[in-house]
Amino acid sequence: ERAMDKMGISVFATPNKNKFKEITMKARRHIAEGGAAARLPHANQIWMLIGFELFKVLRSEFECIEVYPQAIVRELGLGKHYKTTSEGHSEQVAALARRMNASVDGLHRQLFEIGYGSRHDKLDARMSAWVASLDEENRVALGNPPEDVIWVPRT
Repeated sequence: ERAMDKMGISVFATPNKNKFKEITMKARRHIAEGGAAARLPHANQIWMLIGFELFKVLRSEFECIEVYPQAIVRELGLGKHYKTTSEGHSEQVAALARRMNASVDGLHRQLFEIGYGSRHDKLDARMSAWVASLDEENRVALGNPPEDVIWVPRT
């Protein structure tokens, strides 16, 4: 997070254990009082807890690394246009296709066939999977491996 912050990449800071307890209590109180799940306080930090558990389960069987799509986009020299715009989405798909040695049309088909989600979320997922599939010598560590690190492609 500190390495990405130095690069000017916005992130939600990972709270410490005490702060996580406070956040989960606030979220439980919100739901108990009839608050909408869509307005859950600290939702991004709550998702971190889910990600930590998923990471723990997957790590028992697979090598797992942490990636951050915005950092990948920045490392590829993209981001002039935001990913939810037609220009930004096309720019990122084209760049990813080049790096994967794939056709743009083929990548668009892959993204269409990925399960539920917006087109930019599907692109984030595919981009993240691509970085995770790279050999370590083809990735760059932002942070301090092995635990405190976000991986991006080597450019």
